[in-house]
Amino acid sequence: MSGPREPGDSHDVLAMVFARPKEALQAARAILAGRRGPYDSSIARQAIGILHREFGDIEAAIGELRQAVRLARRSGSPDREADVLATLGIALVHHGRTRSGLSALDSAAGRATGTTRARVLFRRAG
Repeated sequence: MSGPREPGDSHDVLAMVFARPKEALQAARAILAGRRGPYDSSIARQAIGILHREFGDIEAAIGELRQAVRLARRSGSPDREADVLATLGIALVHHGRTRSGLSALDSAAGRATGTTRARVLFRRAG
């Protein structure tokens, strides 16, 4: 479990995705250019994947989110992996791959704990 977040941390990118997509994309790219660790890089890839999904490029979204899942696994954070898996699951469902999407969401729910698990289950219910 991580400690309190500092201003400007990588989680801010996810918070910006819907409100300020251009800034979120720039921030995600900056994280990747800064060659930060797998945890932060998974957040950046997840943000880029969400942006692709929201702007209609589901194939690109799935590619980014698969990379984000791999990075999240490397980070060693089950909650980080669960959050990205849930996002991937939603993208797969949007792409018409309902069975694969639900499987990813179920896998995410099995890995997550606490608040992350609640968010995953909420997304799964949708």
